[in-house]
Amino acid sequence: SSAASVSNGAAANNGGMRAGSVRLEIDPPDESEGVPLLDEGGFCSEEGNCLTRCWFGLGVFLCGVRARYEERIMHISGRTKPQLFVPNVVRNQKYNPITFLPVVLYEQFRFFFNLFYLMVALSQFIPVLKVGFLFTYVAPLVFVLCVTIGKEAYDDYKRYLRDREANSSKYLRLTEKGLKPIPASEIKVGHVIQIGANQRVPADFIFLRTTEKSGSTFLRTDQLDGETDWKLRRAVVVTQHLPSETDILRLDATCQAEAPRKDIYEFIGRFTVRNMAHHQPRRISHEAEDGSMYSEPNLESPDAVDGDVEAQTAVHSMASTDTHVEGLTLDNTLWSNAVVASGTCLGLCIYTGKETRAVMNASSSVTKTGLFELEVNLLSKLLFVLLISLSFLLTVCKGFEGIWPIYFFRFLLMLSSIIPISMRVNLDMAKTVYSVQIMRDPKIPDTVVRTSTIPEELGRMDYVLSDKTGTLTQNEMVFKKIHLGRAAFGEESFDEVRHALRMSFSTDDPSSPSNTSLAHSSASASASSAVGGLSLSGFGSGKRHVEVRQVLRHAITGLALCHNVTPVTDEETGEVTFQAASPDEVALVKFASLVGVKLVERDQHSITLRDPHGVCHCYE
Repeated sequence: SSAASVSNGAAANNGGMRAGSVRLEIDPPDESEGVPLLDEGGFCSEEGNCLTRCWFGLGVFLCGVRARYEERIMHISGRTKPQLFVPNVVRNQKYNPITFLPVVLYEQFRFFFNLFYLMVALSQFIPVLKVGFLFTYVAPLVFVLCVTIGKEAYDDYKRYLRDREANSSKYLRLTEKGLKPIPASEIKVGHVIQIGANQRVPADFIFLRTTEKSGSTFLRTDQLDGETDWKLRRAVVVTQHLPSETDILRLDATCQAEAPRKDIYEFIGRFTVRNMAHHQPRRISHEAEDGSMYSEPNLESPDAVDGDVEAQTAVHSMASTDTHVEGLTLDNTLWSNAVVASGTCLGLCIYTGKETRAVMNASSSVTKTGLFELEVNLLSKLLFVLLISLSFLLTVCKGFEGIWPIYFFRFLLMLSSIIPISMRVNLDMAKTVYSVQIMRDPKIPDTVVRTSTIPEELGRMDYVLSDKTGTLTQNEMVFKKIHLGRAAFGEESFDEVRHALRMSFSTDDPSSPSNTSLAHSSASASASSAVGGLSLSGFGSGKRHVEVRQVLRHAITGLALCHNVTPVTDEETGEVTFQAASPDEVALVKFASLVGVKLVERDQHSITLRDPHGVCHCYE
């Protein structure tokens, strides 16, 4: 391939005003070194002869497509290489109609308790060992098995309903005729899918476009990695700055993705656009000083990049070559089971079903065994030892005469009630009742019991050890106090901070006579509700008081600027919410907004604040 050079974007400026990015620029390729194209052949277009492909097709017909875990190339039109991939079906069931009964019975009889009563019941079919009615030995065991089988069937049916709901979720696929609805289970590698805000990502995608002006969006990945912090993702530069989303399908573009792997924090790929001359922004003509004419991309047009220096560089790079290659990293991906938090996104599907990161990191469903089950199993073994001892003792008392082994087994059967099967029945019934009560508890609404085999284990918990707040809490931070040198302001003195900021922003010259008079008038009105005995009035009046207000102004302005928070306005209600990867940053911005310095707009290169007087200030 052509020689490539990679350059990293500038480091974060002003506490994260500009995030780093990666751009791949390659020299124009020779005609002999073109980007690999996808074959448009028929059934035998992939590797192997026709006979090999026929056998492969027969295997697919009989057994379905199996995960191949190999590198793939997707054309924006939907053609892929290889051509067949696993279906995008969510399946969390533990059983199927064939394996259900054998697996459930094995799980039950692998415990000594149930195995003992099975042997006791079977012994009653031997006439010489029969000591009572057959019903009294068989009925309790059958009842226990029926309760267990019914409970397992119900749990698996609930899993089936949840899987069906996820598989039937509707999404929109971008086609040449527009957006068409498609269920999640029918999404295939190479499809361009639209994902709305607060919608689950159904597969693994390359992030092509978003309705957000910044070209980025936030994801909630708590169902993927357990982190409640939102993750920032950036769209591919070429597709983000096209005039409309339908122009994406007109590109002669291919996406090359690495083979599927478990690592959710790394990704390597590239996005290649050929014949860029047909997709460049409109050009405008200029007259040079010597009278000659030249043209350049119209970066102020709607179909060009708006104020993005890196994107402008990419546009000029595209204008100088017929082929554009852009490196893809983790920032350009949308992993399955994540939830889009802002905007509407378009993504190119690269992995489906078992090849997605979420499924590869998920463990298969197994039958869970609680500690109480193990304790009951151990106690049953101890009681069995006692049972054998008593039976042997009775046999010795009767004497070893005649068919004494038969008497020994009869004593064993008559004393088998020492191991109470009723305890097993009560245990299985209690687990079902506990599960229903947990799901119906009004104090914990929307709780789902995914397995009813271990609900009693919750009663054994004494301590919960967590590595972070977001694991077991809502992870919402509230600003409580600010320290500035010897001054400290708590929640009860935020009104004083708000008043000081209004005075500080009233003029650009804090030492002017008008501002000094305001300082003297506010000194008598300031309350003495400071934390630690210090407040704005604690520094006296005059010049010292003005200096404290200026320090406070700079501190609050710094809190409103140095972050990665993005303000989002709800189109229906007009309410402004803050989105960020960290709840700490949201708490700082909310505090600055509470005391009068509000974040109103943000893009990749500037932040706009509104001061307490309603005047907007733009910071680059």
